[in-house]
Amino acid sequence: MGKLIAWLLLVLLAGARLAAVDDGNRKAETPEEAYYFDRQYDLADADRPAPGRHPWVRSAAEVERARRNIAALPWAKKWYAEQLRAADELAALTEEQLRDKITDLPGSACSCPVCRQPSNIAWRQDQVNAQWDLPLSEVRITCQGCKTVFPNEKFPEDQIFHLTLSNGRKLTMSYYRGKRNNLNEGDRYFLSGLIRDMAGVSVLQKLAALADVCRISGDRRYAEAGRRILLRYAAVYPGYPLRLRNTYYPRPGMHNWAGKLYRWKLGDNRHMVRFVDLYDAIYHAGVLSDADKVRIENDLFREYKRLMVALPPLRDLSNSLSRGYAAMAWVGRTLGDHEMIDWVVNGPQSLQGFMGKWFHRDGFWHENTLSYQNMAMGGMESILKALEGYSDPASYTGRDRFDDLAVAEKLPMLGKAYLSAVPTLLPTGFLPAVNDCVATTRILQGHLLAARRYYDSPQVREACDFYLKKSPADGEAIESVYTFGTTASSGGERKSAGVPEMVRDDRLFPGPGCDQWWNPFSRTISPESPYSGPAMSEMQYMAP
Repeated sequence: MGKLIAWLLLVLLAGARLAAVDDGNRKAETPEEAYYFDRQYDLADADRPAPGRHPWVRSAAEVERARRNIAALPWAKKWYAEQLRAADELAALTEEQLRDKITDLPGSACSCPVCRQPSNIAWRQDQVNAQWDLPLSEVRITCQGCKTVFPNEKFPEDQIFHLTLSNGRKLTMSYYRGKRNNLNEGDRYFLSGLIRDMAGVSVLQKLAALADVCRISGDRRYAEAGRRILLRYAAVYPGYPLRLRNTYYPRPGMHNWAGKLYRWKLGDNRHMVRFVDLYDAIYHAGVLSDADKVRIENDLFREYKRLMVALPPLRDLSNSLSRGYAAMAWVGRTLGDHEMIDWVVNGPQSLQGFMGKWFHRDGFWHENTLSYQNMAMGGMESILKALEGYSDPASYTGRDRFDDLAVAEKLPMLGKAYLSAVPTLLPTGFLPAVNDCVATTRILQGHLLAARRYYDSPQVREACDFYLKKSPADGEAIESVYTFGTTASSGGERKSAGVPEMVRDDRLFPGPGCDQWWNPFSRTISPESPYSGPAMSEMQYMAP
């Protein structure tokens, strides 16, 4: 009896501690935060599809331009062939296979229980991608450090983790208990959760391709695949707990960075844009019933809103927050949700507040590194695309309604930020491989295109004309195929031979650069990294 009483007291104390963590994290620390905690958001589900207008992600003119480019240009043909391959893999999934890849149980980050390297170093996503055709029970992963293969009978997942979510769902997951790892993930190793996580990512990575193929091909088969995938995610997303790496939380607001679809909130921010993109692509394809639309909008998009408004925006990790604003903008536009758009563009921690806090006056990112400048700017053009010219639906009659929103005018700092890295560019188009950059780091084509579209000036035109190749780099054709006309050649030459004035002021001394890399497996500093070859040749260039 005494043991039972002691056990009950322990449970009550644990519950009180959990509540204290939640209450403490949701306490306003500044008047700015009080502005968000005091707001009463509409978080109720809807009983009919939202009044948002579709399609809006790609116009009919852009889709027709993409079709012409694919028919005429080799680089566009190559890009489309890659998108078709990914879309065909998704379209071929049976219902059973889809449920096997998008699981009822959440994923998890997981270090290696042998060498204890953290999950972002120990595992490679392409291992799971290469096992696409296998059921989840047969997927194997190999640690990049110690080469141990998992699942492994030496590391049985014989411990049980229980969690009750705020919606009443009870989760039970197995894990292996081992030594504490090197990234403060404790002694719990959710090895099967890791494989679930990577299997889900293998689907999420292909969603943009499926959306593009839906638009360009007009083939109903791809739209039907998009419907099944969106409905599957709508079925599981509300039942996923919040998580940061391998720590789980029963409700939003208990950790500033926790999300549902990845080891932290960045995954939700990225993938929600992909969900909206796919939803917009299939909206008028004749495959969605009104009940389907309501299910997707409530259980994906409004559930994401609940996650994001639980805490003030600037509680999120700074260099990934632009993607949070972007996802809120995309979901808000799709739903015609005034509150979500207002969260992005108004208030003390809106996008303006974010840029005022984390960017220097000249538009450069506060961490003073070009790679993180790119990361922090990663969602900006998506925000402009979603919100420039946005108007609230007619059903919203508040005095603060948005009509033909001029979001670029609200963000003059963004124009500076797009150009702030240009003076550091080499005439080759790459950024110097210093301060957390590698040899392949360069200003992103999407940034230059957004600067040209929303912040046009002689300086912007000069930079764009010089650095935007007529044959786009790998990974950037998605914008080029919709943006550039068929007069572009496939040779890859520059549009202009003149080096921009901002670049001619550079002074880079010739000679090899210093390229050191911390090897996490040998625990040594190596003079050569996977990027060291190109870095040496790039840094030897002296600008004119």
